[in-house]
Order: sequence, then structure tokens, then C-alpha cells
Amino acid sequence: SFSELQELLAKSRILLAPSRVESFSFVAAEALCAGASIVVTPIESLNYLAGGGIWGTVARGFTKRAVTAALLSEIERWESGAHAPQLIAAFWRSRLSPVTVTDLWLQMLEEVRRVPQNSSGNESNG
Repeated sequence: SFSELQELLAKSRILLAPSRVESFSFVAAEALCAGASIVVTPIESLNYLAGGGIWGTVARGFTKRAVTAALLSEIERWESGAHAPQLIAAFWRSRLSPVTVTDLWLQMLEEVRRVPQNSSGNESNG
């Protein structure tokens, strides 16, 4: 049932998200917002979400051995008390909140609006 799934997810501490191509992993972002850490493969967007190792572990490669080693390392970090779910969740909830994301988009749009239009040859000369 849905309530059982919610209970299971609330107890989860690590998301394993290996991928070879990823623009942005909403699943990883949701896990971080819930206070879980992530184990990911070395892709720029996933490395960003892992915080270069702060919020999770980035595998050294794409092999089963590399991903397994990263997962075991992340388990050890939890067992040693290196992670605090409340801190992970607080950081990422503030960073990925709709208000924060909307403000960033508006700032980017304002910056684009300020960039002078440069003639690319696509305009007619009259």
C-alpha cells in the first residue's frame, strides 16, 4: 500500500542511483530532500547532487565493482555517524524549494534580458 511505501521510504538512508547519462536526477534530489544520502556514478550532475562527496559517494567508475565499493563506503559513513539526515534534508530542501528555484529562474531571465542583442545575420536589412 501507499502508506507502507511511505513508511519504508522514510526509513531509507541511501539511494543507489547509477547512471551513464543524466541531466538532473529528480529521484536523487527527492532522496536528498528526505534526508537520505546518494551513491552515484561519476556524472557531472550526479556529482553536483552528491556535493563532491558531502551528501553521498561518487563511484570511481561505472563498473559493478566501483559502484559496489561506493555503496559499501556510504554504508560505513552512515554506521560511523558521518551523516545526519536532518542536515541533508535541511540543506537540499532550502536549495530545491519552489521559491528558491523560481527566484533563480527569474534572476537568470533578468540577466538574459540585459544582454545586448547582437546581430547574427538572421534579421532582414530592410
